[in-house]
Amino acid sequence: MACVVIVVIGLYITAVYGGHSLHYYTSMTSARYSGLPQFSITVYLDGIPCGRYNSDTRQAKSLIPNLNMLSGHLEELTRYARTFEMVQGHRMKFLMRALNKTSIKPNVKISESISDRGLRLHCLVYGFYPRDVEVKWINNGRDEVYSEEQPQILPNTDGTFQIRVSVQVEEGDSYSCHVDHSSLDNVLVVPYEPGKGPVSHYIVPVSVAALLLTVILGMIIYRRSLGICFSY
Repeated sequence: MACVVIVVIGLYITAVYGGHSLHYYTSMTSARYSGLPQFSITVYLDGIPCGRYNSDTRQAKSLIPNLNMLSGHLEELTRYARTFEMVQGHRMKFLMRALNKTSIKPNVKISESISDRGLRLHCLVYGFYPRDVEVKWINNGRDEVYSEEQPQILPNTDGTFQIRVSVQVEEGDSYSCHVDHSSLDNVLVVPYEPGKGPVSHYIVPVSVAALLLTVILGMIIYRRSLGICFSY
């Protein structure tokens, strides 16, 4: 499922006459979402909505009937809002490009257990992002061994994911766990080595926090290079 990022920006202004307050509430999404404009601005005067602009109509509109006579001012606000929408759209595209390149490679740990049914192998794949991953056991390099359980992809507290695939196997054959993830150039193959205890394959992960920091720094650099500033 495609991810829709929603960015909300709040701008607060106090008018110099009479101490009235203006609140600009701006929202933007990375893609069209049912019933939600990709870009919108709502203006509140003393907490009461008095104006609106969105990417569907692309026109500033007064929400107070007595202000409809200010058509010239609304046209000026429309031009300003369209420019602001364009600039924020560039920033959203920059953010989405950065997020789409964000991925964390999985770590793999293989272990075994013995039950009354015989040998059971476990392939724990963890610390990966994004969520989608394919994990399977292969027998003798060619035949897939199917799990009797329905493996579930579970979230970790750091924003990454994990999954464990367990299978019942015959002793004497060779087995390997195959992991396919978007962060990998090729399918990761980790063989089961009998008698050597748990086998782990580690790829040094990059924390989600560090990745988000990189995105934020990139946006700051992009904003400065754009050289466009709005004042209210």
